[in-house]
Amino acid sequence: MIRIRSRVLAYALCLLSVLPISALGQINLNPTVSEGFGIDIHAWPQGEEAKMLVDSGARWIRRDLTWEAIEQTKGQYNFSRYDQLMETLQRYNLHALFILGYANKLYDGGSPPHTDAGRQAFAQWAAASVQHFQGRGVLWEMWNEPDVPGTAWKMNVEDYIKLALAVGEAVRKIAPNEAYIGPATSLFSYPFLESCFKAGLLKYWSAVSVHPYRPTQGPETATANYEYVRGLIKKYAPPNTQIPIICSEWGYSTKWGVVGDQNNQARIAVRTILSNLANRIPLTVWYDWAPEPDLALVNPPLHPTPAYAALRALTSTLGGYRFDRQLPASSGDYLLQFTDGEKTSIAGWTTGPPHAVAVPLNNRFRAIGTMGEAVASPPPSGRGISITLTQAPQYVVPQ
Repeated sequence: MIRIRSRVLAYALCLLSVLPISALGQINLNPTVSEGFGIDIHAWPQGEEAKMLVDSGARWIRRDLTWEAIEQTKGQYNFSRYDQLMETLQRYNLHALFILGYANKLYDGGSPPHTDAGRQAFAQWAAASVQHFQGRGVLWEMWNEPDVPGTAWKMNVEDYIKLALAVGEAVRKIAPNEAYIGPATSLFSYPFLESCFKAGLLKYWSAVSVHPYRPTQGPETATANYEYVRGLIKKYAPPNTQIPIICSEWGYSTKWGVVGDQNNQARIAVRTILSNLANRIPLTVWYDWAPEPDLALVNPPLHPTPAYAALRALTSTLGGYRFDRQLPASSGDYLLQFTDGEKTSIAGWTTGPPHAVAVPLNNRFRAIGTMGEAVASPPPSGRGISITLTQAPQYVVPQ
């Protein structure tokens, strides 16, 4: 696998500044807000639905690439349905994150691959899939939440490692510059992740993918988890490699106590994207587009929820900006600075009660609320613009 090494780092970062995936098969480490935002879908979007997806500001769509749907006769692959999907995505300048999964009734009795024959068949299909869509900027993810008990796609870590290694070898042989990621664990399954890293999967993965669900905590609490995983990656990664963490799935259900209703879900959705950017997570995929009403961004037929509106306001306001740095703030307060060329904007919120803070900008700036509404603020003082932080993020942007 080709990775960014120190002697080519400057050249690689130049490529990354303009492409979601560089010519070196690497993840964009410094995306704009829109480039770092994706949505998990189960549909085959066209027409108005595809337009709504792109209008959200997302630039990535995550979807299952289903083995059983493509290989219905041994050794024969039919990608026609996914060809149509790719044509739609490219028409709207959307990029695909495809999940390589799952079982196929033609092999291993319809269970997830666990024999040499089943693994070989899966790896051959995965390599054929990567080759079929090669050069089209796809992120290829090895399985989905193999660590979740009681699911049809659950795999023990030993079987998962054997399968992921077989796929990695097959993919790197046929398409060495494609981006291959994994293991898409639910929560932060440290033992599962470390077992994968010990087994050598970091030789093949362009990024480590996780799903940081936390029904009782806000998204800001994931910082320590990311740091721990980075430590594991550093411990086991090959020398002179840079392997980022991406969040390939994360959502907040209105059924969870930390959320409660759709309006608070909207606030938390925006905080999730912003918090991950502050944690240098280059891609966050929100779960879900539809049809689960407690998680969905749209309800049937295509009615946007407050979370959709809030995410659209985020990308409309900061979509072309890149995260720069986190400004000093009191505990529980978040002031994130973003830049777009010479322009500077700030996103701010608190996890505590509302209170006023000074933002170090001048009177050529204005405040915008979570849903895109204008927010009144007192005249600037010597310390900058005064805004009232609440648990609903707001943006201070140039006039």
